Amino acid sequence: MSFRKLARNLALLACLALALTTCGGASFDDPSVIKGLRVLAVQKSAPYPKPGDEVNLKLLFWDAKSSEDNPRTIFIAISPVACENPPGDLYYNCLAQLAGMPDGGSDMPDGGEPDAGVPEGGALRNAPGVAGLIPIARANGAPFRNITPSDFIRATRSEEASPLHDIDHIREASVRISPDIIDRHAPTPGFTPEQRYGLAYVLFLACAGFPKAVPNAGPNALPFGCFDEDDRLLGPDDFVIGYTSMYVYANRVNNNPVIDDFLFDAASLAATTTDETLVRHIPSCKESDRSKCPKYQLKPVINRGLTVEKDDDPSAKTPEGQRLEEQAWVAYHITAGELKSSLRLVNDATHGWNEKNDTEYTAPAEPGPVRLFAIVHDNRGGIAWAEGKIVVD
Repeated sequence: MSFRKLARNLALLACLALALTTCGGASFDDPSVIKGLRVLAVQKSAPYPKPGDEVNLKLLFWDAKSSEDNPRTIFIAISPVACENPPGDLYYNCLAQLAGMPDGGSDMPDGGEPDAGVPEGGALRNAPGVAGLIPIARANGAPFRNITPSDFIRATRSEEASPLHDIDHIREASVRISPDIIDRHAPTPGFTPEQRYGLAYVLFLACAGFPKAVPNAGPNALPFGCFDEDDRLLGPDDFVIGYTSMYVYANRVNNNPVIDDFLFDAASLAATTTDETLVRHIPSCKESDRSKCPKYQLKPVINRGLTVEKDDDPSAKTPEGQRLEEQAWVAYHITAGELKSSLRLVNDATHGWNEKNDTEYTAPAEPGPVRLFAIVHDNRGGIAWAEGKIVVD
């Protein structure tokens, strides 16, 4: 497989699969409605880390195919090594080594460790029931590092009374930024020393099964995939591969947005995910004319001072010298029903705060529990989320 083809396919896959990009879904379905396995957001403890920082990551996922009667075990893999300063600052150059890998294969026992003799940058390998070696590039002149299954974070079925899909959908990891990441980044023409930066990517995957190599993958296919227990290749509703990025500056700081509450028709949803007695019940709507269905306001209570005003950047100006504020927006996601708008502006670069960042929710015709998410982004890598639950009768 040529690198050009692989890069094109990785870009397409990330666009189609990731909820945290602005790309559309693989079909004309509403992308705000979660129908399969989705990675909704990755929050960094420091959206603008400094050289040498250790950054904690939180990955938010949801599997709409899980249920209380049939919770699925989800494999989550987060690279513990950042890909730093890839050529052209392009994320898919972090995966360049995959282009030249031979088809993998291993006789490792289930749950075993890789052979000690596997060289740095060796082929993708797999064993039954576990992810094999997945090379992650630092892309800074250092060798690729082979990441073993023990490096990964694996989601297992909860032993608690509530099912996995309802209470256990956040995974955490950490990566360390190299102290010399800015020095190793190619100079950008026109940038002053204060504007120089480094760029780090962290790669992740989510699989409702077992990720492993695909022998003899075709020229337009990834060399690895996600398989079920019967060794059937799973599709985009069950497999997500993606990345999150971090710009590294010596003297710039950015904070994550802060959400104080999440409201459903002015009532707080904050505790509904842990206290079933607080969950609101609403009637289903079977009207063929959806405009006749009741509408409910959905709105996060966003802390303006901590989300925007604290992150004032004096260097952010138009060529004419006009000050630019941090941009922020909220993306709404639901597991059933309809939204009037799934994306709403929170703060504009030139016009400032927009308090009307709510949306309208319409109940589905089918009864059942519904999970609702509000994910607030800013244009400097900051992110925060709130979630809640209702029941449609």
